[in-house]
Order: sequence, then structure tokens, then C-alpha cells
Amino acid sequence: MAKGIGASPFLGIHLSGWLDALRRSGYRVDRQYVPHAAVITVLAAHNVFLRSLVDVRFGRALRQVRIEHPPIFIIGHWRSGTTYLHELLGLDPRHTYPTVYECTSPNIFVWEIPRIKALFGRSLPTKRPFDNMRWGFDAHGEDEFALCNMGVPSPYINMAFPNGALLYREYLDLESLSDEEREAWKRALRTFVTQLTFIRPKRIVLKSPTHTFRIRTLLEVFPDALFVHVVRNPYEVFPSTVHLWRTCCQSYGLQEPRLGSLEKCVYSTFLDMFAKLDETRPLVAPGRFHELRYEDLCADPVSVMAGLYDALSLGGFDRVVPEIERHVAATGDYQRNRYAMRPELVEEIGRRWGPIIERYGYSPP
Repeated sequence: MAKGIGASPFLGIHLSGWLDALRRSGYRVDRQYVPHAAVITVLAAHNVFLRSLVDVRFGRALRQVRIEHPPIFIIGHWRSGTTYLHELLGLDPRHTYPTVYECTSPNIFVWEIPRIKALFGRSLPTKRPFDNMRWGFDAHGEDEFALCNMGVPSPYINMAFPNGALLYREYLDLESLSDEEREAWKRALRTFVTQLTFIRPKRIVLKSPTHTFRIRTLLEVFPDALFVHVVRNPYEVFPSTVHLWRTCCQSYGLQEPRLGSLEKCVYSTFLDMFAKLDETRPLVAPGRFHELRYEDLCADPVSVMAGLYDALSLGGFDRVVPEIERHVAATGDYQRNRYAMRPELVEEIGRRWGPIIERYGYSPP
């Protein structure tokens, strides 16, 4: 088997979601990855059994959980610095966040089973494959993976099936779904947040670029939610996003990825995301939406985070400053990826994304 199975983000997937994805993909699994797919299928069936035990053991307690603090949603295009902001907001002792383990195993994590965590944790890389940021089961996780692993259709399953038609694109903004499908999605999100609250009853900070499309639906689930939108120079976002999807499809795919239309997809998804953001941002009440630039956050994290705390009326920032300073000192040697871009690519990015580039005052490299 060419790929280490322990690195797959779909090991904790529910059988219903996995079988639907297999069916929607036409069961197209390349021969060398059939053993990999078989292992995921066996584990997916096992997850159904374990989830039933969780429901018996914790169901009553989970039904009594009350979410007292509306979540903070970090939104923004892929590779815009959402993970870095997630780490900084997670330093506040009043906040919590889902870990990689909890997003990989959302069906069972409320029941701590050390041998399961150890089994998969030993084979998980210590760095993310696409940018060398610190990784591991205790690192900050993205809740889109949790929803996917709970059996909710998610575009992220395309990492496993990168060839052919894009699966579940309608689950980006959710607005073309039937009422029943949207309610199922909302129930899954609330269930995940409830489980996290049961384990750690604090304000939860969630981050996923996909949520940038979903402000309307997120407000239906959490009317008082807070949003932080991170933007980054599109001339850096484009090559970094292309690299992200290539690496993820190569690392987690059950097909040898061709990705012939990847760049076209990145161009169009970027524009669709900002169009949906512009449409739904006015739905957020004043004082509950804040926007910042990744470059400013890197240059002066304390000042930018102070502005965020003030804009969202979070309070207590003085107690967080020492934690931020320690975190910045500990990660100061991190080197971001650098990409050499042909002049024609720079010109194409400027032509396609010009209005967004101008809006935020960015310029070519």
C-alpha cells in the first residue's frame, strides 16, 4: 500500500456517509488502494457499533447539555491563515476548540478509548503534509472533517475520490438542498458542538473555509454566533491552494489524482465564496463580524488580536497577551511555503480576481 493509512482523515467516518460517497463516486478505487478502502470500510462499520454504545452510555447526559456561549466561526478562503488565527484564539483559557482527533473521530470521542487514539495517533505525521505546520491528534482541527465523518455529505470527501465529477458541491452553501437535507446538516453541527461542550464547557472556536459560504445557515443554528473573516494576498492564496489540494489528493486519495481542472476550480470557487460572503455578511448583527488581514496578524499579532477582542467585545484580553507572546516566540522559526510564479500566472490571477485584490489593497508579488 503506497500510503500510510493512519494519516487518512476518514478513518472515523460513519458507514452511511462512506457508502454514499463510494456509490456517488461509482466505486472507482484504483487497484493499489483497494486494501486501503477496505480498511476504511471495516472501520466505518465499527464506528457504527461504537456510536451505538456512545448513545447508550452518554445519550441522556448529552441531551441535557446547554450551549451557553455562542461559537466563534473563523472563516476565509483556504490558505488565508485561518489555522494560525484558530491557534491564537485557542490560547484564551475561556475558549476551546476541536482537536484533530475529535474531528477524525466525532462519533466516539466523548467516550475516551485510549487504544483507538493510540492506534491511529502513532502513524499520524507530526507535520501537516502541505505546509509543515505542527500536526497531531491534539492539534487544532477543522470541523468540516468532523461533519464529513459523522456521515454528512461534504465536498472534502473529494480528497479520497479526486477524479470524475465533483461530489457534494451543493454542500458548500447548503442553499439548494431540500429542507430535510439542510435540517440534517444543522442537527449534525449542533450535535458536534454539544459533544465538545459536554467535554469542555467553554466558548468553542470553530474554523473552516467552507463556513464562509454558510453564514445564513450558521445563523439559523446559532443566531448569536461571532464571525472573524481572514483575508490574505490572493497572489499567495492561489498557488498555495493549488498545492493544498494536490497534496491532499495525493496523500489521502483512493485514485491516482489527475486534477486537470484544479486551477479552474480554484479560480471559480474563490469568486463564488466572496460573492456568497458579500450576500450574507449583512445578516450578521453589528459587533458580531470582524475582518482582518493575515499579513497584519503575522506582523503584529498582539495589536491585531487586541482589535479583534475589542470589535467582538470579548473582553479580558490583558490575560491573553502573555500566552500570545509565548506562542509567537515558540513558533517564530516557522517558514511559510514560497512559490515561484510565472509572469503569465500573475497576470491571470490579477485578471480573474482583480476586484477582490483591489478591495483589500493587495498588489502582485
